Amino acid sequence: MMAVDTRSLLTPCVFEKWLRFDLWELRQAAFILSGYEPPELADLAPSPADPYALYHHPAGWADYLAGALDRRADPSFKIAVKELRTLISAMELAANSGALLAEQHFADGGYRTYAKPGAVVHWATAKGYPIPLELESIAEAVAPIPTECTPDPTGPEPAPAPPV
Repeated sequence: MMAVDTRSLLTPCVFEKWLRFDLWELRQAAFILSGYEPPELADLAPSPADPYALYHHPAGWADYLAGALDRRADPSFKIAVKELRTLISAMELAANSGALLAEQHFADGGYRTYAKPGAVVHWATAKGYPIPLELESIAEAVAPIPTECTPDPTGPEPAPAPPV
């Protein structure tokens, strides 16, 4: 992989744009929660498998998030990528367990997991992740997700009388 100047890859998130979306793809949501502008979904796709193409192909976000960081990369970039990887992993586990309400859609030859912005922010807030101020208002607009069944206060219905 060619070395890339990583300093320009993490730019501040344009929250106004992302708050207009009905769903966020989970990897992009991790960038938004971290305050960074997410890359396009195509940029999160893995690099070519062809070793000759790989030599001339600059490393992409999928490579960085998979752990393929150039040892010459900026140390602050390495820290940010590690934090993004941790957050993405936590969000995927939460989506798989049902703790984060998410849905999968098939696109471009694979499944992608999406969640509503309010659900993402609500989950992150409940887990204690720091939330950018621009996103706090949508966390308040989401009803809490029940964690267990609440019994009916009137009690169970009486069983029907057995036939005689």
